[in-house]
Amino acid sequence: MRGPLEPGNAQSGINLGELRTLLDVHYGLDASVNAGVVLPKSTTSPKLLITSGGEAFVVKFMPRYIDSPSVYEARIATLHELAWTCPAVVAPLPNRDGFLLTQLDARWFWVSRHRAGKPYTGLPTETREAAQSLRELHVALARLPDVHHEYRSSADFARFFIELARRSAHESGELYLLDSFADLAQRMETPEPERMQLVHGDPTIPNFLFGGDGTVAGIFDFDDLRRGSVLRDVATLMVSTCCLRYKAQSSTMSGVVSSTIRNDRVRLVHSGYFGSEDTGLDVLLGQEVLLVWLEMMCLGLVRADFSWTAVAAALPGWLESLRATFGIAVEPPNLRTPR
Repeated sequence: MRGPLEPGNAQSGINLGELRTLLDVHYGLDASVNAGVVLPKSTTSPKLLITSGGEAFVVKFMPRYIDSPSVYEARIATLHELAWTCPAVVAPLPNRDGFLLTQLDARWFWVSRHRAGKPYTGLPTETREAAQSLRELHVALARLPDVHHEYRSSADFARFFIELARRSAHESGELYLLDSFADLAQRMETPEPERMQLVHGDPTIPNFLFGGDGTVAGIFDFDDLRRGSVLRDVATLMVSTCCLRYKAQSSTMSGVVSSTIRNDRVRLVHSGYFGSEDTGLDVLLGQEVLLVWLEMMCLGLVRADFSWTAVAAALPGWLESLRATFGIAVEPPNLRTPR
């Protein structure tokens, strides 16, 4: 594979300038396309990790969650086709109605706005209220100074979140999830380097991320990884995602294919960030993104000098907010004493 392509030189034959026009004219997004790579077509849906103004967000299209093809306008089908072929670096998406558009909920904004073919008018009031505690954590984390990683490795902190998720499943009585978390923890102890690999080692330009089946899963920018903003957002959503009642159909988190969410308030937050069957969006996005990032930490592809201490410092208040907002009591596990 080659490095990032210049605008207009996509191997797919689709001019990246056309992608910019599509985003700008048809969708009202100020898009500046800087790089692209061909995503080979396969039986799985495309998954793009896109850097945007110092942030990164995931765009994934899941046609099987759409009620019928008729819900798409012609330009939606065009965007879907472009997503197969051209991940792109675009300008930041704006905030709307005070709802923080970060790498995860930007995907909700993109698809939900245009799926109906109507201008974006903001999230329902009830959903905005349900997401308030998560937004407050974003703000709190942004105000904390960066500090060096105080744990033995980034994998140690990943294990902390896995343990938190495991305890959440136990607390909620969803014991069928425990095998999934145990399996992931075991894979973190004995990582499989072939699971994902870097095409080149230059940390100054985007790298291509390959999935276990050898297909391109997306691109990521090491500058964003160094800043840690992506992982902060993942941490912000971790507990709310793990508190959802997933019905696992395999022994790994990535094998989850359906959900049984019994807490309406959690469902609202989850729908706002990741979509739901009701809106025809991808309910599995959060779970899959978390799995990718945990695996990246485990494999050492992510540097260890993020603001993990800031995240850990905010965690007690975060869990208390979840308890007060959603009625879910999750006690944080004890972190291992750092060396």
